[in-house]
Amino acid sequence: MRISAAAVILFCYSIGANAQTPQSPKSSQTTKLSQIADGVFAGDTYTNDDLGITFLLPHDWTATVNPKMPTLFSPDADALANRCTRILLQYDSKPGDSRAKGVAFAIDPDCLKIGPFPAPDGNKEKLEAFNNRIFEIYQRSTFFPPSGVQLFAFKGTGDKGRLFLGLAGTAQVAPPGSDPAARREPVEMNTLFVVVDVDKCWVGWAIVADDKAKDEFAKDSRMTVK
Repeated sequence: MRISAAAVILFCYSIGANAQTPQSPKSSQTTKLSQIADGVFAGDTYTNDDLGITFLLPHDWTATVNPKMPTLFSPDADALANRCTRILLQYDSKPGDSRAKGVAFAIDPDCLKIGPFPAPDGNKEKLEAFNNRIFEIYQRSTFFPPSGVQLFAFKGTGDKGRLFLGLAGTAQVAPPGSDPAARREPVEMNTLFVVVDVDKCWVGWAIVADDKAKDEFAKDSRMTVK
């Protein structure tokens, strides 16, 4: 049985950027995460049979399997977001007039300790509470802009109907390669953070992209769960 993240949006709501990151004892990345297989990237597709997922990227985007990015989700390497999350794949849009950077990742829910993943038929209040906790933990990453994010939720195709939860926003960033001393208008970029329960752990993807790359990613990317 294969389940694809071809989406039907269930609802949206806004989350502000004023929550505080929970405090936890410092430790290295969990053993559960370190034991996940690296997976393989070939053509335009990342495959991880250990997790039962494939992740299709737009044609000619570049990717690196199992990159070492210890402070991606927080400036503090020992922060909960970094300790409980393993980056499986880092990807970039193809060179040209569009820009995007993103990752596919796995989360150890026992490490995160925010309760079970919401059921596909869960009510809005439970989904809101869960996503607020995700936001609190990961908000210091580039995938969560200061202006806040909006939640969207959708079910994958197939009998299991797994629930995908996403948090989307927009951020103002300096143009790439610009002279810090020069005055240039910031560029608006789109952010996205999506997560789904695949039984062994939670997996997902996150991206920061301009409008052109966002449209290309939305059209040509897809995560499929066996």
